[in-house]
Amino acid sequence: MNILRFITGCTLGAACFVNAHAGGGAGEPKGRLHGEVAAEVNYGRRLDGSGFNEWDFPHLTLSAGLDMGRGWTLTAEFEYERLREDGEWCNDHRANFATNKFYVNKQWSECLGMKLGIVDVPLGVTNAGGLALTIYDPLSEAALMPMTWHETGVSVGGTLAGGRADYTVAALAYGSLPLDDSRAVGMAYTTLFRSVGWRPVVDMRLGLGGFFGNTMRGMLRYSQPDIISAHTLSYGVADACYEHGGLTASGSFVYCTDGDVRSVGAEAGYDVLSASGGGRWGLVPFVRYDGVFHTGGGDINKFTAGLNVTLPYDFIVKAEYGRCARASETVNTLDVSVGYALAF
Repeated sequence: MNILRFITGCTLGAACFVNAHAGGGAGEPKGRLHGEVAAEVNYGRRLDGSGFNEWDFPHLTLSAGLDMGRGWTLTAEFEYERLREDGEWCNDHRANFATNKFYVNKQWSECLGMKLGIVDVPLGVTNAGGLALTIYDPLSEAALMPMTWHETGVSVGGTLAGGRADYTVAALAYGSLPLDDSRAVGMAYTTLFRSVGWRPVVDMRLGLGGFFGNTMRGMLRYSQPDIISAHTLSYGVADACYEHGGLTASGSFVYCTDGDVRSVGAEAGYDVLSASGGGRWGLVPFVRYDGVFHTGGGDINKFTAGLNVTLPYDFIVKAEYGRCARASETVNTLDVSVGYALAF
């Protein structure tokens, strides 16, 4: 019996119990449900005359939160992504569907809260929910770490210094029934800063994080990047994000002890309609660089240039050109995406 299903059932049961008995104080809202449904269709093609193309349809993400009063909330995120590669569709539901988040959170104060269930592992810009300008996950992070990284576990976190800094410490495990088949995955920690007293730049976030654990269970076993072969490893991650006045920029550095692999990635885009008060319209040209070094097959360097167009009613269209070089091989690609988000 998969412990994820067991944890999901227990978490949902606990949430229902808490919702029924927590109650709300005077004037305190209770039972508020909010969330978003996002859908997108992606198409990609290699420009080397091979005729290789890729479809991503449907790609659906459902995220929701339930405020149950007295500091109790329930958070869930489910994702379904179906790919067509090498002329064949992947119709394996278990491979296409993922529960990215499903946890009960108790918040005692701004400084201290606890999550229990299927929790996120917010290492790097993408896993921390940062704004990605590219259609797919950036290569510099996806080549070394699982994306939308989540594990069964418990995490503690909160904000400090009047909201200028926040932290997360998580104990992660992969379990199964009978319990003697369960194994610990590892420890993850992140510390995210908007400023450290000195406030380097307004609207900037600096982050430091790390992980230590084994690769025999959890997403490091079933969704691991190709470079991973060791039974235990550590990650060290540093990242930065900046959003102000139409400018969006981010960058990250990832180090993995397995093979002494490291990567860097950076992107920047500017909404040219922001100065004219475009409102619901947006036009963001962007560029990105990803580098992955010390891999067995040689270093990887990828350059991406693209355009994101935001339309009324929460539609977004993306188009990008990528040039990826590794050893003596260079691959040029063109990708197009159409997406829509509905909040409730």
